[in-house]
Amino acid sequence: MPAGECYRITGHERQAAIDRAQMTWLLEQATGKCLHVGCGEKYLEGMVNIDPNPTRPRVDHRYDVHDMPFEAGTFDSCISCHVIPSLRDPLRALAEMARVLKPGGVMAHVIPDNTYAPMRHSLHHQWQFQHNNWFSPEQFRTEVLGQVNEVLVTDLCEHFDGFRFAFRVRCVKVG
Repeated sequence: MPAGECYRITGHERQAAIDRAQMTWLLEQATGKCLHVGCGEKYLEGMVNIDPNPTRPRVDHRYDVHDMPFEAGTFDSCISCHVIPSLRDPLRALAEMARVLKPGGVMAHVIPDNTYAPMRHSLHHQWQFQHNNWFSPEQFRTEVLGQVNEVLVTDLCEHFDGFRFAFRVRCVKVG
């Protein structure tokens, strides 16, 4: 999507374009056997879709990402979209996602940037409550990825072209 394209359209079309750009990028990162964390309403065929929310009609497993029963090195890639801020312990969750990745495996996440996007809070759905609020990719890189750098190497942590409401994080497991 060319820079600024999302700003030329309005309302539902604009949100659809943003959602499409985020999912397109995530799907480009998904290689081999892929774990889709917090799939929510976006069940992806050919991936292992997990979500702890019992109201989700379609998931492969209702696992908590903080403690998954998969063996170490099970997956080639792991993706999530707008999930990391809702996790009670993102460091533990990222370490757990890294544990189930094979060496050289890719982890990719789309994370809302609270400088530009309002925080979602819901008293009715714990999975929509944002426990963690990051206001830039740089802050996320420092506060989160900097704490797990013995496991992951950051390849990319930047805003999407055309909109700054979310940023993309791509990491590779080392060792």
